[in-house]
Amino acid sequence: MTNKHRLLPKAETDFYEIYAYTYENFGEDKAEDYTGGLLDAFALISEHIRIGRDIGHIRAGYFRYEYKAHTVYYRQDQVGILIVRILGREQDPMRHL
Repeated sequence: MTNKHRLLPKAETDFYEIYAYTYENFGEDKAEDYTGGLLDAFALISEHIRIGRDIGHIRAGYFRYEYKAHTVYYRQDQVGILIVRILGREQDPMRHL
């Protein structure tokens, strides 16, 4: 069974900032490819919630899934999957979650 997924406001901002940065530095095709890959990652997470690593030591109930230069932080609720943040590898999850 596939769960629904939705992005929390900070994750939406992360997503659009990733698109804008990639567009500005690498062009439209790369921006579309990269963010399209993120959307595919969200779908994969929705189908297989435990595909990510449990990071309960950082935040109870949270998981992380790595996609290229970014890490998707998510958790499950009653409706489905909540994408909490999409952080670059250099960003500290303790500070941003």
